[in-house]
Amino acid sequence: SHKPKRLVEESQLPEGRKGAYRMDEIERIAHEGGPTGVSLDDESEKTKPEIVLLPEPARVLEGDIARFRCRVTGYPAPKVNWYLNGQLIRKSKRYRLHYDGIYYLEIVDIKSYDSGEVRVVADNPLGTTEHTVNTATLNVEGKTERPD
Repeated sequence: SHKPKRLVEESQLPEGRKGAYRMDEIERIAHEGGPTGVSLDDESEKTKPEIVLLPEPARVLEGDIARFRCRVTGYPAPKVNWYLNGQLIRKSKRYRLHYDGIYYLEIVDIKSYDSGEVRVVADNPLGTTEHTVNTATLNVEGKTERPD
């Protein structure tokens, strides 16, 4: 049975402190909570990469843009590479890669030969994690096949 003790204490705090107290609590929980809460400067907290937001299969029309994204945790920060049908994707006019806390891959002006398997691989000194978006992944349909 959990004791609602904390609630009682909180209501007895002077009005002005209530909000501050809540923030401290939230911060504390955030720091202690799960793998995302690890403080990154703590050397002992090395963790192997984990893909916490998986890329999803994309269905696109020829000439359109296919977008994939994933979020990866791990410390030291993992190196993230994308592969299309086994080929490492490098930044180019057609392949856009960017990162803002989430890793993005955009394949611009998609061609039917881009159909296939997109794989994301994250590695750091502790290990490697990968996720393959199933082969129906990039499903490129010719524009002509679509009845209006």
